[in-house]
Amino acid sequence: MINTSKPTLHLVLTAEWFEMIYKGIKTVDYREIKQYYGKLFACGQIKIGGIYYEADQVDICFHLGYAIDRPTMLFACEGLSIGVGNPDWGAVPNVPYYRLDLGKRLVVSNYRM
Repeated sequence: MINTSKPTLHLVLTAEWFEMIYKGIKTVDYREIKQYYGKLFACGQIKIGGIYYEADQVDICFHLGYAIDRPTMLFACEGLSIGVGNPDWGAVPNVPYYRLDLGKRLVVSNYRM
């Protein structure tokens, strides 16, 4: 388990995107514009534990799958916006997404390439 003093958004990734983020190739995570994420990312802020925070006040913990001992990575979040994404990073061309800009990788746990 990764510990941080900042509010932390937990997101699950597949192996492909986890590895690309780990290697520093993919620097933005995309989430579909759907009702669930609309509530989570309302007013350009990120909701964690019922409280809305500015994106730069939050860390993002990525999990590879759902196992108890799953690999995890912690990143500083540098921004939240809506925009199109890079098709090489899993985005459908010309489709808007919530975009989470990733900053510095802070911690990696249980992961070896």
